[in-house]
Amino acid sequence: MQINDGTGRGYVAEVTSDNRLAVESSGLSEAASAARKGACYVSTTGVTSETLTVNATGGPMLFIKNDSTTESIVIDRVTISSDNVKLFYKEQLGLTVGTVAQANAGTAISTQTSSSKVAPVSISAWDGSSGNAISGLSAGSDITIAYLTTGVTELSHDGSTVVSPGSNFAVGLKNVSGGTLKAIVSVRFYVTTL
Repeated sequence: MQINDGTGRGYVAEVTSDNRLAVESSGLSEAASAARKGACYVSTTGVTSETLTVNATGGPMLFIKNDSTTESIVIDRVTISSDNVKLFYKEQLGLTVGTVAQANAGTAISTQTSSSKVAPVSISAWDGSSGNAISGLSAGSDITIAYLTTGVTELSHDGSTVVSPGSNFAVGLKNVSGGTLKAIVSVRFYVTTL
């Protein structure tokens, strides 16, 4: 019996002398594998200033829209840094998008320094100076809600959050500390064809 790859290129599976299928494994995570291909990116709220002063109304601070018609965006990790306790945190998928305002255009920076690939996304980060958060976004499905505390918090998705072509992902913050609260949001994601 012969096992062919099904693409018509003539590749055949190898069987070892003890009748076992020969396989290889890189041991890399999907994000690491994507990074090696230049398809892993980081985006942050630090577009115009180092930190955002989050207020008691809050809302979306970082918004990522998948502009591709064929590729999915997979959220790998979200990192939040806060200088005060009681930071309300919310992740949303599939928001209704109107006219996005009170935001600066963000960037997706490849984690591979020699890559010339460009992520198929539009990114908006709250401008930190007008309103309470990015405006023009509504509804959506809440997928993570939490209270965070002082310091750096990493929320690992391990590839379990997939933003399909044409859909979007947002990270929202709200200050419930009663005092001043500054924060930074960073999202690591990779692009894949599912």
